[in-house]
Amino acid sequence: MNVQLDSKAAESGELDRLVQAAKDALTDDIVARLAATASDGADLLDRVNRSGVAKALPHLAEMANNGDLERLAQLARLVGSAQDALTDDMVSRLAEMAGGSMDMLDQISRAQLGKAIPVIAKLIQNGDLDRVADLARLVGSAQDALTDDMVSRLADTAGGAISLVDQINRAQLDKAIPVIARMVHTGDLDRLADLARLVGSAQDALTDDMVSRLADAMGGGLAMLDRLQRGSGDRLVNMLERLDSAGTLEKLAEALPSLVNRLDMVEGLLHCLEKSATEAKEGVHATGGLMGLFTLMRRKDTQETLGFLLGLARNMQAQCAR
Repeated sequence: MNVQLDSKAAESGELDRLVQAAKDALTDDIVARLAATASDGADLLDRVNRSGVAKALPHLAEMANNGDLERLAQLARLVGSAQDALTDDMVSRLAEMAGGSMDMLDQISRAQLGKAIPVIAKLIQNGDLDRVADLARLVGSAQDALTDDMVSRLADTAGGAISLVDQINRAQLDKAIPVIARMVHTGDLDRLADLARLVGSAQDALTDDMVSRLADAMGGGLAMLDRLQRGSGDRLVNMLERLDSAGTLEKLAEALPSLVNRLDMVEGLLHCLEKSATEAKEGVHATGGLMGLFTLMRRKDTQETLGFLLGLARNMQAQCAR
């Protein structure tokens, strides 16, 4: 009991000291400010009571509970930031943009472009709008790539094409189209192209010398035919017919290769005789006498030549003896 009384006495003493300290701290200025604050508070409460703000307290409490009051404060800060950021230039630009948008909306309304919205939506759904955009980019790229030189060349090409079509119409070449189609179907057009390539290759291969030789050959052939026709051509034909009926022509055809070889041998023999005659005419004359003959007989080619002549003489003798 005494302990409790002592504790109460101690608390009472501390409260007295606190009150005394507060009295010491309250100066005239603080008292005046506290009085002014109390007066403003009473005035604010009076205004709140008169304006009926007390009715909004439940709504404010609900907004505070669900966070709407905080969002409203953030929105207010956002609006304030936007107002601070809006300069006179930005305001004028926004006003011009708004005016342009209104003008564009007025033009759209007057042109009745609202009717095109379903069509545009359908184009977007089926992908045709993307294709139109790609086509527009392609046309733009073509326009960028078209230089003055290309435009002039295209104009010349178009003019040439129109002139060609006009010439085709005047010449009535359209009537040849069914014929060309049949030639393509049957393959005759490919054969005609091959023939044209063959003729072209022949023209490229024909030199001036070959042309002159062919002309000479054709002239000689025509002259021979003319002589045969004027002379004994009929008798030659009759003789060939008789030889053909007797089978002589077939035998002659069979013996023709050996005859050609023999003719080659005869031609070679004649060439050798001609060459020997030339050498004998232009060579050194023999001195004569036994020493010259002995010297000539000692040579190897002389002995081989005499051996060849002796062999030839034996064969000719054997052939004549049959």
